[in-house]
Amino acid sequence: MSDKRQRLLDAALRLAHESGLSRTTLARIAEESKVPLGNIYYYFRTKEALWRAVIEVRRGQVEQVLARAATAPDPKAQLLALTEYFLEAGDEISRFGCPFGGLCHDLSQEEGVDPELRAAPLATLLDWADERFQTLGQPKKEARRLAGHLVAGIQGGALLAHAMADPKLLRREIRFLQRWIETV
Repeated sequence: MSDKRQRLLDAALRLAHESGLSRTTLARIAEESKVPLGNIYYYFRTKEALWRAVIEVRRGQVEQVLARAATAPDPKAQLLALTEYFLEAGDEISRFGCPFGGLCHDLSQEEGVDPELRAAPLATLLDWADERFQTLGQPKKEARRLAGHLVAGIQGGALLAHAMADPKLLRREIRFLQRWIETV
């Protein structure tokens, strides 16, 4: 990947997370990346192509988080390890929101973005958690429900922490989810 393309992508990721997509203009991305505005279209033919690249990077980041969690010795420990990521990122999440859920939400407000693509980061989390709950012996339908509960709890805690600028709200929700996982 070229240096300018990477700088554009890094700026788009940072600005979209810190300010939301609606306030992330191509002009701001160009300014932040120190790439002339007219050159953006050389690297990303459309704004949608840039957002597609942002989604893919976020999905890759989710996969890295999940790969790290998957090193835990068993499915329950893996689910707990996933929640630890959100504890570690709590201060940043309280300032800017969840980088995964926030992006999915923002993209749902954009026209022309494929619904499956815009949900990819959260869908990846959901599918991974579903597999862990199935491995713990939960029937397929119940595993999906439990995975939805886990992801919704994490995202709800992230939303509250961000809206109230209080990382303790996310920590409290994650601790609750950890106790809940222990009972499953």
